[in-house]
Amino acid sequence: MIIRKLSTFLNPTWTNLFLLYHESSHYGWGGGFCGRHLSDFLIGQDVEVHTIGTRKRENPNHHRISDITSIGELSEIVRKVKPGYIFHLAGISQTTDPIEYYHVNTQYAVALLSAIESTGITDSPVLLAGTSAEYGKVTSGQLPIKEETVPKPYSHYGISKLSQTL
Repeated sequence: MIIRKLSTFLNPTWTNLFLLYHESSHYGWGGGFCGRHLSDFLIGQDVEVHTIGTRKRENPNHHRISDITSIGELSEIVRKVKPGYIFHLAGISQTTDPIEYYHVNTQYAVALLSAIESTGITDSPVLLAGTSAEYGKVTSGQLPIKEETVPKPYSHYGISKLSQTL
């Protein structure tokens, strides 16, 4: 259902875009559920999809970086690709180190937005994916969650994801 709505939202003049996600051998996943499906959908729409990550991939449009929070590396890639749209799906939801949540979920978003700003390519829309964890525990009487719902995260994951969109 979300993919169908997205297809009406895509601008046909966008010929390329970034699909950003965190991938690390430490966590053992590459691209995540949303990233893989969104990438497949967009490629099916003849959109040139570029990805960024810390591991080598077979995709010829994959840009490998050594540090996901490096504004310099991100700026270089943004300048080269000039994406029409940026989907930021990077994040981790489980780790034993609370600091890692903020490094990946918050600092990466800040670095990405800073890189975009430094290149002057500020007319490319950016989608920052959120999570229900930003709202904390919600009772059935508070459903459905709406934009006006006050966020009350109670976990490092929820706080780190909320802070990327504030």
